[in-house]
Amino acid sequence: MKYGDKFTVEDTKSDGYSAAVAWDNYLWDGSRWQLYRSGGCYNSAGAGTTGICNYDFYENTSTNAYGAKGSKLVFRACTYNSPTDTVISCGAVTTAVNDG
Repeated sequence: MKYGDKFTVEDTKSDGYSAAVAWDNYLWDGSRWQLYRSGGCYNSAGAGTTGICNYDFYENTSTNAYGAKGSKLVFRACTYNSPTDTVISCGAVTTAVNDG
């Protein structure tokens, strides 16, 4: 059963900023990784809250939009200013193969 591909974003600081995850989804086209789509998951509910964003990414073992198999996510935790729609800073990049 498919449950979705979820990012959980927890705001742990009372600093006036929101917590966010910035992500990029790359698909293998048979010869190289291609950026397929990008996005962000934002939690603007304030310190001490958790937000969840549910996406539907290709699984690494399923045939993707390019007719090949391979899907990976590159993501990082960020601090976000909601009123100005500005990313303040992001942490280290994490890469994961989407194995479902």
